[in-house]
Amino acid sequence: MVLSSLCCRRVAVSAVRLSRTASTTRLFRPVGRWNRHPFTATYSTSRDLPASTQSPSFQTTPASSPPSRPPHKLDATEMAALAHTKNHMRDLCNRGEFAAVVQEVAKWYQPLASALQAGGHHRIKRQSKATTAPPPLSSSQVLYNAEMTAQVESEAMALLVQHRATDAALLLFDNLHEMATASSLVMPKRQTMSFILGVLTFNRQFSRVLRAYDLSTSLSIFPTESMNANYLSALVRTTQFDVAASAWRTMCARKYPRGLYAYREALHIFSTLNDAKEIMAILDDVDIHGIKLREVDYARAMLGLASAIRADVDQSYASDCADLILDLYEKMQTFENIPPTSPELFGSVMEAAVYIHDFDMAVTVYEDFGRLPYRAKSVDYISGPFVEALISSGRSNKAMDMLQNAHAQKHHLKASTIAGRVAFYYASRDLDADLMAVLAACPPSLRLIFRSDKEAMTVLHKVTRTMTMHEVDLWTFLASRKELLSLDTHLWWWKALNMAEGAKKWRLLRLMLTDPLCPPHVVKPQQWRSMLKNCARRVGPDDVEGHAFVVYVAKRLGTRNELTPAQLEALVTAYSLTNDHASAIATFRQLHKLNLSSKQPPTQATVTAYESARKSFVNLGYDAEANQIDAILTLQHHVVPKT
Repeated sequence: MVLSSLCCRRVAVSAVRLSRTASTTRLFRPVGRWNRHPFTATYSTSRDLPASTQSPSFQTTPASSPPSRPPHKLDATEMAALAHTKNHMRDLCNRGEFAAVVQEVAKWYQPLASALQAGGHHRIKRQSKATTAPPPLSSSQVLYNAEMTAQVESEAMALLVQHRATDAALLLFDNLHEMATASSLVMPKRQTMSFILGVLTFNRQFSRVLRAYDLSTSLSIFPTESMNANYLSALVRTTQFDVAASAWRTMCARKYPRGLYAYREALHIFSTLNDAKEIMAILDDVDIHGIKLREVDYARAMLGLASAIRADVDQSYASDCADLILDLYEKMQTFENIPPTSPELFGSVMEAAVYIHDFDMAVTVYEDFGRLPYRAKSVDYISGPFVEALISSGRSNKAMDMLQNAHAQKHHLKASTIAGRVAFYYASRDLDADLMAVLAACPPSLRLIFRSDKEAMTVLHKVTRTMTMHEVDLWTFLASRKELLSLDTHLWWWKALNMAEGAKKWRLLRLMLTDPLCPPHVVKPQQWRSMLKNCARRVGPDDVEGHAFVVYVAKRLGTRNELTPAQLEALVTAYSLTNDHASAIATFRQLHKLNLSSKQPPTQATVTAYESARKSFVNLGYDAEANQIDAILTLQHHVVPKT
């Protein structure tokens, strides 16, 4: 972009009037002379700028700086010129001529732009051929005054923000960014960058906020409180919470200024990331600096601290978090005079009270929430901890009464949440009989709601491994409560199937595979092979039910051509133990053929398969083949001793 013609054709630009409001459309950019020609010169590659901002002819070697006046204090003449320029720009803003203000700043960049376009390419070529210094400047050339330019630019930005000329302010930032990309001599004021980030944040242009902050840090500008808060806010709004957490830690390590809004954003960040340690450190700073928090800030802090209670990795640390939650709950009401209304806040307080076994307080907090003039729909935060407090204090009957009343009043969300919390409470404490009794008492039309998939897996794991029911009765129980346990969905049906397989519930597995939810075409061949492999590994030598299920899976699989030797060995043993001797012999022939072509030594499973095949040969009257297997077994026992 060429800046040399900015002043000589000023009429076209000054004719454009930018609106005083922030809602004005961007009409200035197509008319202004900042974009009349492509700007191709660059004088510094040390900032690692993208190639798209540089001309191909200027990317090979860094260039020397264009003529400019070194950093200095403004003399009397410059101070007078600066005052005159400020008054002139103030008059332009009062008349609404915001385009002229932007062009006034452009005039101060004209010497730099002229030097970049006229001499930059030549200087680069000479420097690449020799190390001699560039020729001296003529007296007619005007030096670029970086200090004056930055002062004028800062005043212009302040005036544009004051008059809410948002479009002109954004255009001024775009031009500044392009000039800073082109030359390392551009050094905007700290106030300018702070105003820019504020304008961009106000207009919700968060990606440009991040770009502006990166520009200021690349120019070694020490950020203001406002800049840091706007940067964190932009990262939050673009859901870059990990980057935001790293940025906050960097701000703390470098002792960057952080004010009220930065601390609020930090609580939001680490609450989302469930980082209780960082939240505790932030709360310490809040106390030291006397920062006032809102209810939403307290709610986020408590929610993040409650994550340590749910994880329960370090009990002493979780207890500290629980105590801190209760202290915050008292502080916000007693000292800050903030009445709590957030369901998340009430839920976190109740979780903390339950964790330290203060069940009466949990019940009291629940009653306080119930007395609010309105009730939020987020019952998951409230009913769950309350139910756990009731059960832990020996009032499980009251919890079940709540469940039945909620279902009778058609509050299905509340009833499902209560049922899920009760079920998880018993499952997490290995109370199988109580768990099955609760599931039997739940209305089958409900669908249990859990706080996480981990809780749902815990309940399903206990149900599939329960010893209170026979496998057939257990399947009858599950089949009538598919919706309750989400077994009517393919995902959770498969999870239950895998858990039953791990529990060696072979008859339950077979009943589940014959369920209409699992037609033969739904289970893919690779899933049957995986099931055969897992069951063959788990089944015991005398487990007839397990071997019968292995045979069932093999029949559903159909072909045996793609089975591994280990799977064939399991099949031979399974066929023999279930008295299907013909299939055992056929499978053995395939296995033996593979073993002859393989150099793998025999294993105990191989010996068991050969012994099972010998039994099948004897049962069918093939004594000669049985004797041959005896000879093979004699050789194998030298490698695999009898157990």
